[in-house]
Amino acid sequence: MKKRFVFFLLVILLVSGFHNLGRATPNWVIHAEEYFEANDVAITDKAPLRVDLEFPYGITQVLAARLQNLTDGLTDATGLVAMRMFQIAHIANLPSLADLRLVESRYSDNLSSSDEIMERGFVHNQWNAPFSDFALGKFGTGRNNGCGPLAVYNALFYLRGGHLIYPNTYESERNVAKEIAENPASIIHFLEISGGVNAFGVAGTNPLVLTDYLRDAGYIAQVSYLPRNLDYQIRESNVSIFLYRGDRFYIHYVMIRFSGETERFYIYNWRGNVSHVRDSIDSWIAEYNEAGQQNYMPLALITISNII
Repeated sequence: MKKRFVFFLLVILLVSGFHNLGRATPNWVIHAEEYFEANDVAITDKAPLRVDLEFPYGITQVLAARLQNLTDGLTDATGLVAMRMFQIAHIANLPSLADLRLVESRYSDNLSSSDEIMERGFVHNQWNAPFSDFALGKFGTGRNNGCGPLAVYNALFYLRGGHLIYPNTYESERNVAKEIAENPASIIHFLEISGGVNAFGVAGTNPLVLTDYLRDAGYIAQVSYLPRNLDYQIRESNVSIFLYRGDRFYIHYVMIRFSGETERFYIYNWRGNVSHVRDSIDSWIAEYNEAGQQNYMPLALITISNII
């Protein structure tokens, strides 16, 4: 069952990228190599992630530079297949020069509503406006496909102390929330130019590129594929982002934090407009499978920690 699902997901992720994979030597490879040579960029995991849009094909620096992702958090042979799947999707979904113009237009539209989101602090429901109306790729929306960037937004807000303020209760704290919140439009923009949006947005976002964004933001982030021992890994991090498959082909990201005071796990953007509390994430997944929803399966876990 796992192998069939991985194959099916790989087909979806590659749908938008055949125009790149079909070239003998894609233009973006040639231009990226010229860029590396001209700027003396080492092809290592320490190379910078962001590039100027003045060099449109330089976005592939993100792909070439992150060799660390080749060995992050593998659990077994199936995990290796999953990792390769996301790496191939990363290449396939890199935008063309024509696509970049549309990316900038979508970024401008999303940016106009970002302040309202940032002033509210945590977002518990991606179906609520204005995030629900955000564009994600050509055909995706915040409502249907935005759980990945929203998980990054919530994780960064928590890491910067957002859990200590109450912008939805006190008006005086809205400006504080806006100061520490990451701009959600900027997160989506990075994902788009970095090949992190799958199948024009309809298949969501790539955990490999979400991890890159978090590292670029200054945090230690590690991704594991088809992860096990979720409770232990989440406890050992400051906050985590969990990607799982639900019923049939429903795939969803949530942000999870562990509280040492209550010894419980808090899940953000799962259901409704509040965080949900569980004694165990491993048991949470097992409960649904025992109830007859046998399709529940962990796909990826991004653990995030502050740099000491």
